[in-house]
Amino acid sequence: LGDVQKLFNYYKSLVKDLNKKPNTNLQALTDSLTRGKSELEKIRSIYYWVQDNVKYIAFEEGLGGFIPRQAADVCLKRYGDCKDMASLTSTMLNLAGIPAHLVWIGTRDIPYRYVENPSMSVDNHMIAAIKRNGQWQFLDATDDRIDFGLPTSHIQGKEAMIMTSEDKYEIIPVPIVPAAQNFKRDSIVLSLDGKTLKGKGTLTFEGLWKTSIKSAVQYRSEPQREEYYKGLLSRGSNKSTLELKTVSVTNQRDVPVRFHYAFKVPDYVQEAAGELFINPHLTRPWADKRQESSRKNDWKHEFAHSQEDITILPIPAGYEVTNLPTNASFTNTDFGFKLSYEQKNGQIIVRSNLILNTLLVKKSSFPEWNKMVAALSEAYSEVISLKKN
Repeated sequence: LGDVQKLFNYYKSLVKDLNKKPNTNLQALTDSLTRGKSELEKIRSIYYWVQDNVKYIAFEEGLGGFIPRQAADVCLKRYGDCKDMASLTSTMLNLAGIPAHLVWIGTRDIPYRYVENPSMSVDNHMIAAIKRNGQWQFLDATDDRIDFGLPTSHIQGKEAMIMTSEDKYEIIPVPIVPAAQNFKRDSIVLSLDGKTLKGKGTLTFEGLWKTSIKSAVQYRSEPQREEYYKGLLSRGSNKSTLELKTVSVTNQRDVPVRFHYAFKVPDYVQEAAGELFINPHLTRPWADKRQESSRKNDWKHEFAHSQEDITILPIPAGYEVTNLPTNASFTNTDFGFKLSYEQKNGQIIVRSNLILNTLLVKKSSFPEWNKMVAALSEAYSEVISLKKN
C-alpha cells in the first residue's frame, strides 16, 4: 500500500463503524464482572471471561476475514475469531473504564516488518492491548490457557500495530518472555531398596511452559492423558513404574501446574565388588538434540526456557561415598548448562540447570550447540559410587 500510514488508514476504515452503539446487556455483563474490584482484578475478570465463554471459530467469508464483528453480537453468540474476540475484549475493558485498543499483528510464521512490507500480508491476527504502568500489555483471548501478563508464544518478538485513537497508531514489538519466567523444576528425593531405585518428586511448570503443558492435555481423552502423564513422569529407564501421581488442577490460572509423583525403577542400582553404582541423572534433557550439519534451516523454538533438576540421595546407613562426579558446565549467549554435586548432611545433592535464551538457534550456532550436547551427554554418564564402611 506504499507506506505504513496508508496501511493503517485502510485498517481503520474497516473498523470505523465498530462498537459505536451502546448495548445495555454488554454493559450489565461488564458491571457484574467488575463491580467492587481493583483495576487489575477487572482486567483479569474480563480477559478470562472472554477466554472461557467465547469459542474460537474462524468464519471469514468475504471481508469477514478483515472486519471484526460487533462486540455485542460476539457476546450474544458466544463464538468468534481473533478479531471478534479482540472487539469484545477491548469493548468490555473500555466499558469498565480501562482504556483498551485494537491491535493488528502477524504471527511468527510471517517474517515481515511493517516498513518492509506495508500490506495486509504482514498481519494474520488481531488482539487487544492495554497500557499499564507505562508498558503495553497484549491480550490474546484466542488462547484460553494463557495467563494475563504473558503474550501468546506465537506473537513473541513480532511488531504490533496498536490503534491508539481513531487517527493514530503505534508500532510496538511484543516482548519475548525471558527464559527464567518459562521454567520447569523437578525435585526428587531418592531411596535404595536393594537394586531398586525409588523416588518421590514434585514437577512444576510456570510461564509459557505451563501453557504448553495445559495445551498438551486439554483435548486428550482420559486414557490418552494418563499415557501422556506416564511419559512425562517416567524416570531412570523403561522399567520405571509410576506408583503415585497427583496433578494440580490444570484449568486454574495464575498458579503453577504441579505434579506430585512417586516411582520405582527395578535393577537400576548396579553392584560390583561390594560397591553400589548409581547414575543420578534420571532424565537427560537435550542429550538427543544434536543438530546435523545437513539440516538446512535454523531451529525454531516455541519459547525461551530454563529447567532445573534437583536430586537428593540420602547416603544409606553403613555406606560411604567413594566417587562423586566433578561439576560440569557450558556457557553460550543463547544456551548452556550447569551440573553440580554436593555431599552435605548425610546426603548427596545433584543440581542440573539448563537454559535456552533464544527463540531461534541459528544454523551457524549448530557447532557450538553440538559441542554443548557432547559435554552434556558425557556429564550424564557419570555415576555416584558407594561402599560399605
